[in-house]
Amino acid sequence: MTSNEELPSYPKFTTEQRKMVDQLSEGTIKRIDQALLSNASAQWSRTDRIVLTTMIELDNGMGLPNRYFLERIGHLVQEGLLESKGDLPCTRTSEVRLKGTS
Repeated sequence: MTSNEELPSYPKFTTEQRKMVDQLSEGTIKRIDQALLSNASAQWSRTDRIVLTTMIELDNGMGLPNRYFLERIGHLVQEGLLESKGDLPCTRTSEVRLKGTS
């Protein structure tokens, strides 16, 4: 997936999850993005590893669903900070790495 492609379709949030996500501050979202980027590297890594490591570091994901972290990875790819291969919404078959570190 390149930064010019549309974000893939992720599973829908429940009403409760959507409410929690909608209440996140900009600072919290930036903290999550920074944690995701710090867990990525120049080498291809499975997306589920990046998500789970980040959730552990952030107090068990701050109660957020893991799909939110996956969605943030999609945004980081779209912003050109990460690159991905595989089916990004499927954490077991997709991989990401820091952009420009091939």
